[in-house]
Amino acid sequence: MVYRTAQRFASLGGPSSPSAFEGIKVDLTHLTVAHAQLLVLRAAAARLDALLPPQQQQQQQQQQQQQQQQQEEEQAAVG
Repeated sequence: MVYRTAQRFASLGGPSSPSAFEGIKVDLTHLTVAHAQLLVLRAAAARLDALLPPQQQQQQQQQQQQQQQQQEEEQAAVG
């Protein structure tokens, strides 16, 4: 999204063109909203994790570690 917006900004004349800023204003607004939503979701996930009993937290951590190991093994096999 950022790359596409940067390309569009350049094609509209870049920083020397006031109309270029108008042309990408909506794209930048969408980008800002998406970033805000991500921050809210991360905060909610952290709060939910804090509410889990310690045993479930350990199980989640183990599952995440296993997934990371599998991804690393897959990347090593490809590379």
